[in-house]
Amino acid sequence: MSLQLKKIFTDEQLKIFNELQTNNHFSFSGSTSFGKSFIFEAFTKYLIDEHNQSDNIAFIVPTKALINQVSYKIRKLVKSYSYKVINSPEIPKVIKRQDGKYIFVFTPERLITYFLDTTNPKIDYLFVDEAHKLLSVKDTRTPLMYHALVMAKRKA
Repeated sequence: MSLQLKKIFTDEQLKIFNELQTNNHFSFSGSTSFGKSFIFEAFTKYLIDEHNQSDNIAFIVPTKALINQVSYKIRKLVKSYSYKVINSPEIPKVIKRQDGKYIFVFTPERLITYFLDTTNPKIDYLFVDEAHKLLSVKDTRTPLMYHALVMAKRKA
């Protein structure tokens, strides 16, 4: 079953999508109206279709408030697939026993907690919302986000 896009890319969005397809590490920024969420959703669809539903995917969001918003969109996106959308770093045992793959939506703190349990499944793709804040000296959460990304790199 193929997930179909209901929108089309702008030229700039297409360039970014193509970069995501060909690079292991890629960062971009854009204004609120640029369509970053649309690119993330489209690339998630691409991964599911191209990799035959074999990847675990994680989205890192800066605040707890965004977890529900992003989870809702992702659940709608993958409702006809065997993916489970998880926002807790502790996967319930009943879900772990079932076949299927996961899409995680975490804050940096939850990602760190997730990595502390060595029995948790590997994350194949990690999307970071607001990654530009890693360069901010005024944001007190910057070290936490950086630590979470270092842990993710080590687990890769």
